[in-house]
Amino acid sequence: MNTHIIVGRNVHHVLQDACWAVEVSGIREQTRNGMVQSLPGPVMVEYKQPNERVLIWPERKANPYFHLFEALWMLAGRQDVKWVGDFNPRMAEFSDDGHTLGGAYGHRWRHHFGLDQIKLVINTLREATSRRAVIAMWDPMEDLWYEEKKDIPCNTHIYFRIINGRLDMTVCNRSNDLIWGMCGSNVVHFSMLHELLANATGTALGRYFHLSNNLHIYDAVPKRELYRKPIIEDPYTSRNGVVASPLITSGWRDWLNDCERFVEDPMADCQDPFFKGVAKPMYDAWVAHGDEPLAQCRAEDWKRAGSQYFAGTSGTEML
Repeated sequence: MNTHIIVGRNVHHVLQDACWAVEVSGIREQTRNGMVQSLPGPVMVEYKQPNERVLIWPERKANPYFHLFEALWMLAGRQDVKWVGDFNPRMAEFSDDGHTLGGAYGHRWRHHFGLDQIKLVINTLREATSRRAVIAMWDPMEDLWYEEKKDIPCNTHIYFRIINGRLDMTVCNRSNDLIWGMCGSNVVHFSMLHELLANATGTALGRYFHLSNNLHIYDAVPKRELYRKPIIEDPYTSRNGVVASPLITSGWRDWLNDCERFVEDPMADCQDPFFKGVAKPMYDAWVAHGDEPLAQCRAEDWKRAGSQYFAGTSGTEML
């Protein structure tokens, strides 16, 4: 069967099952960025608890600081390299001019097409049951050209649908790296967008579907052997596990305003509990390059991931 369906509670379950599918059913392909093991057909992933988004797997050495702050940078509608480059210097490699990222998702969500798609989709979903609640990231006028560009969106569209009072989201992707992309940064920033829209529309957080036309693992990924038979304990369901902290406990407009303020200046006086109690301690920990400031972090999952990162990497930034 060339079409794969992977259903999991959260990122830990999906990553484990997706890695197994790639190893068992994958084919060898040469890409512009090296050899990959890829699934030969489209893949549909379902996250049942998308708010359990933080990958806490010490062997993977994921960078939770990059994942969190890239997501906030996106929701703030930014495209400057400087902000994300501070948490992941490799981001500068994807800039054509050294200053901006042409395919930055957040900028395309909020500015690129001359409108704020996030706010328009919120209004669309609040007015009536609609099948037109779509956010576009792919711009054929810029992306469907013969000339080589460094930053072309891999994720192209997002669909939203309310069913029985729950907001479901489907992300469409043309080419997906499994380790750094789909189960790395993608699950964080898309699930945060999902949770924002659920709050704004007065609905419960539903399922997050992720449709990838080409899901792959690069041969060059560090410690490639980890992903051949991954054994991942789910910290959200284990005996001494963590609880997913709500993203928004106040109004979504205030949250979004604070998001823009925080990305502009992390020292700014933000009022929303998330920025005061989660984003700021995480940022302070990153600046200090140590986990002492995490004592003030109110989110158990981000706190544990942030502490493990410094314990396991010796300061080496991973994706």
